[in-house]
Amino acid sequence: MALLLLPMMSLLCCQPPSLTTGIVYAQRSLEKKKIFCISPRRINMCRQINLVSFDKTGTLTEDELDLWGTVPTADNCFQEVHSFASGKALPWGPLCVAMASCHSLILLDRTIQGDPLDLKMFEGTA
Repeated sequence: MALLLLPMMSLLCCQPPSLTTGIVYAQRSLEKKKIFCISPRRINMCRQINLVSFDKTGTLTEDELDLWGTVPTADNCFQEVHSFASGKALPWGPLCVAMASCHSLILLDRTIQGDPLDLKMFEGTA
């Protein structure tokens, strides 16, 4: 543990002592919850974060797209998720109309052609 504290303390030595103490205290609190920070100076900036989203869908590594679902809102609140995984189409409403009509798809030789994202959205309205 002493080996880990030495580099951390050398990074923090340029800050006021009260700030360094606060960061060390915060880092120890995080470690108790099994949260490890490799850059202690970033802890102070993280207090401004309200939401973190992780995209583990393979968007960057896969060639194909899949429409998983939509989350409608009403009265500034999220409603129940509509999942396309079960094979059911989106219920009729403003979102369905937008997804069915706002695209650049064309019919060529009896096959729908166009942007893959537009195609998936259109298929979700079937």
